[in-house]
Amino acid sequence: MRTTAPPRRRKADTPASDPGRRHGSSRPESVRPESVRLASVGPERVRAKAGRQKGEDPAPARAPQPPEAASQDTPATPSAEVLKQFRVIFRSVKKHFQVIERKCGIGGSQLWALGTISANPGIRVSDLARTLSIHQSTASNLVEQMVRLGLILRERDDEDQRVVRLRATARGAVLIERAPQPLTGVLPDALSNLAPADLQALRSSLARLLDVMQVRDESATHTPLADI
Repeated sequence: MRTTAPPRRRKADTPASDPGRRHGSSRPESVRPESVRLASVGPERVRAKAGRQKGEDPAPARAPQPPEAASQDTPATPSAEVLKQFRVIFRSVKKHFQVIERKCGIGGSQLWALGTISANPGIRVSDLARTLSIHQSTASNLVEQMVRLGLILRERDDEDQRVVRLRATARGAVLIERAPQPLTGVLPDALSNLAPADLQALRSSLARLLDVMQVRDESATHTPLADI
């Protein structure tokens, strides 16, 4: 008996391999044009790609600018400029006190008192307090500290035994010689070098500043700067 062979499948009927197809998917993958792909990656990457094709070295990435760099172009307000001046004053006063303590072993207020006593032998505690613009009790405490350190002596007045005079010892004089200047402190020294008209203007401006401050501590009026 004669058998009939199945018809041969034509080549045209064989499904061609579709480069746009993925395995397991019947939908062809869309191929984006080159111009669309370049637009989506941004101009920086496009230029970098073009440079690589030409054999050029890629341009270094630009570092982001810190926030303060941009603010340098903006002029500061008058209040900000005054605030900067206060910061310089506070830092300078604090740094000077730190140098005094490191070189002399005593505080800034003690050195100011010692320098005042050395320049005015026989000065009384009340006069010392007035010169330093501090309470007399604060001046008495400073005197007591310096007596224990051997920097000054207390002597009774020859005419009135109730009056106590203060004098610097030899040890106190040596300490003064190696102490950083000014002995009074950087702020009192600067104020003493201002003209009377400038001092009056500064006093008026600071008084108005204190009037508008929401928090103020009047107890610091007669406190040494080194103790604030």
